[in-house]
Amino acid sequence: MTTDMLELGVFKLFEDGNYQALIPRVQRKFKIHECDIIVVTNDDYLYEIELKVSVSDCKRDREKEHEHKDIYNRLKYQYFAVPLSILDECIDFIPERFGIIAIEDTTLEGKFIRKAEINKKHRRISKGELINLLTTGCKRYFQKLDSIWKKEDDNEETEE
Repeated sequence: MTTDMLELGVFKLFEDGNYQALIPRVQRKFKIHECDIIVVTNDDYLYEIELKVSVSDCKRDREKEHEHKDIYNRLKYQYFAVPLSILDECIDFIPERFGIIAIEDTTLEGKFIRKAEINKKHRRISKGELINLLTTGCKRYFQKLDSIWKKEDDNEETEE
């Protein structure tokens, strides 16, 4: 399973949910560690979803210096999303405070396997923070389209 497929599976899981936005690939400009997906709930709380497509990716995550901690206490819940096919091998590498989402490898249907522990110090984000996140998400979307377009353009050149 690719990261894009896992990302799509998470989107499908939240598709009918109670949230304002799912924002992929949030980077340090938001003054937070890099987050694969941020969910903004309707009541202005944030969930982080960390995507892991391989067992080695799960193992390496434990070496990250930031340990997925947000010094501004904006993250209410944190989840790992993994392909269902590697869940059993990854579960021991996922911190206890994280919830777990499993995405089925062929249908991309997702389910919550373990609920995340609540960050007791969490807070709502401000409207300015929400706008910053949404701006980041829009830029990422168009950057991704640009990279897809460049790949297609490169493929056409090699075919000639």
